[in-house]
Amino acid sequence: MKAIAIEKYGSSQALSVHQLPLHELGPKEIRIEVYAASVNPVDLAIRNGWLQGRITYSFPLVLGWDVAGVVSEIGSEVTHFKVGDQVYSYPDLSKDGAYAEYITVHEALVSLKPRNISFLEAASLPLVGVCAYRSLLLAGNLKKGENVLILGGSGGVGSFAVQLAKSVGAHVTATTSTKNVEFVKNLGADVVIDYTTSDLSSFSNSFDLVFDTVDRPSFDELYDMVKENGRIVSVANFVTQADKERAAIKNIAIQFLISDPSAEILNEITILIENERIRPVIGAVFELDDAKKAHELSETKHARGKIVLEVKKGVVI
Repeated sequence: MKAIAIEKYGSSQALSVHQLPLHELGPKEIRIEVYAASVNPVDLAIRNGWLQGRITYSFPLVLGWDVAGVVSEIGSEVTHFKVGDQVYSYPDLSKDGAYAEYITVHEALVSLKPRNISFLEAASLPLVGVCAYRSLLLAGNLKKGENVLILGGSGGVGSFAVQLAKSVGAHVTATTSTKNVEFVKNLGADVVIDYTTSDLSSFSNSFDLVFDTVDRPSFDELYDMVKENGRIVSVANFVTQADKERAAIKNIAIQFLISDPSAEILNEITILIENERIRPVIGAVFELDDAKKAHELSETKHARGKIVLEVKKGVVI
């Protein structure tokens, strides 16, 4: 099969076209013909070798842990899917990804694709959707009527998080740059802060939850904004013991979240999508051969919504 893979860790220039054999299919695995994949910051982190201490990979390594496509083959013990099913998934980060014509995924990590969106749109959702869901609703315990601040409201995770928070009835404040203010308002944010012209100093003790999706030197500016007994969840910055001690002064729960795949959560996201409570946000589409360009755009950290790779051309379903 054709795939975009790396032979060693490095920059976007490490990405190249390969012809690779199909993986052997396990009894509980399904083979998905990939129609679309998407680019996430974790792809860049793994490509750069930043997760070597956490996950051991062999080369060539296929990147890409968002996929939408059609089931082409099932293992002998698969019970929830059949050949021809339209599916999407946030696959196992420890295995080869979806920058390829086919990917093999355990059925426990796969969900039926929402019926009302395209494969390109579906591929934009799994990783960011599961991440936002875990962060806001599980780790962050966000409830109806609470005030949430989403830092980075126009990015892949942030644009999903704004819509998810509104779907549960929260009051949403989000930060973004000047060019994306109207975009984030249209996602449903009640208040949008242009971080290039405004700061957050006026929001003392304003938020029950802060969801941090943006690289920052420290959490110092956030503590004053969170209410007593509030929560801070970050997917962008590690939490140190000193951070926890500082947060404890106001009894703030603070944590760094690594979001694991979950078909159960993906099924909940499917319901939200089919009920039109959340819409996919695609900022750019590249052909599979242009994965380098897609990575370069992601590295600017100014992409709006998700960056998607069209793997199977001409599919409109």
